Amino acid sequence: MTAAERIKINRWLLVLLTVGAATLGLAPLALFLGRPRLLWYALGGCALLAFATVFRTRSGKGKTHAANSPGFLEFLIGGLAMIYVPAFGGILSLILYCAVYGVAWLLGALFSWLGLGIQVSPGLVATYPSAVLAAGVALISGVRTDELRDKLYKEVAGTKSDFYDLIARQRRWLIGCGTVAVIVLGIVGTTGILRQVVDTWIYVLLQLFLTVVSAPLWIAGELTSTSPRAVRAVAKLLKGMDYQITESPRTGDEAFDPLLINVDLLAYDGEHAFAVQVRTEGGSSAPPDWTAASALQNAAWALDDVGPDFGLTSQEVEPCMVLVGIEPDKRLREFSAEGGFWLVEVPDKGVIDQVILTEDEGDLRELARQYLGALAAGEHAQSPDDGPDGPGGQR
Repeated sequence: MTAAERIKINRWLLVLLTVGAATLGLAPLALFLGRPRLLWYALGGCALLAFATVFRTRSGKGKTHAANSPGFLEFLIGGLAMIYVPAFGGILSLILYCAVYGVAWLLGALFSWLGLGIQVSPGLVATYPSAVLAAGVALISGVRTDELRDKLYKEVAGTKSDFYDLIARQRRWLIGCGTVAVIVLGIVGTTGILRQVVDTWIYVLLQLFLTVVSAPLWIAGELTSTSPRAVRAVAKLLKGMDYQITESPRTGDEAFDPLLINVDLLAYDGEHAFAVQVRTEGGSSAPPDWTAASALQNAAWALDDVGPDFGLTSQEVEPCMVLVGIEPDKRLREFSAEGGFWLVEVPDKGVIDQVILTEDEGDLRELARQYLGALAAGEHAQSPDDGPDGPGGQR
């Protein structure tokens, strides 16, 4: 991809999303404390740090190799996911408030009992440490703008944002309803309308609500994307075996792409083509099993139908799951042993760094032969303890 084809990162929008997320995430706390002005001071610092984070030189002058700019829903979900840290920080600030309030109340009661004449205002004493913690959370949110940028804009050509597959999995009306609910509650809380009719403790519930809603979005954005370093390492090994690589193959068809959400790499040469999924320890909420294999097999069949769009000619796309540092269950091994599904196990996660740091072509070919040699040898299941020439494993 040439420099002219690189897309520009909308850095002003990233700053706006970060500050907006911090505003919604901390608004219930500020209103609970009865000092919303403190929120604006904190958000000023958040905006400055967000601005400095995304406009610094290391941001690559605001351009990325990603094939497409994120869509409206991707920006929206990313902004809602960013609420997680300030909302959770607001909960911690509320806990601190309650703890300090309790201690101050006890001290006030003790001073009164002793007749010392010292007046203690628990609410006032508890407010300031909570406000300081909230300000710190707002500043942390500003620094995290880089994380939002990296989730929305990928450096690898053709790679969608971390939230793309999340959106593809869900019905849009569900996302729309959840979005409207968060925005309405956030606006209501920020404008203080609730304060006219209910006790201030409603803000505690609103703080919890924002955390519960935003946390799954941020975590799901991470879970839908396999470890980028692991994918990069496997792609490098496949290139060492003279395969052509397409990362995150997607057609742009919203009705078709959900079938491909499990495919991290499309690897092909003149004779073979593989739909590759890379699974790493901690990269998924559950260990891979035969159902994951079945989903990947369906994705391979789908890629068969659109093979020419990715440069394939007569090759049949076969599913291939590469496990790095994790064990498959017994049924997954049996599924692979039946044929038609490739299972490659790399037992040591340290291989990822080793491959990434390897520059010598001969060494890279040797690593590829050692860990992915089963693809060349025609072995659908490879033992985690033996190389492609070893005696172990299911054949």
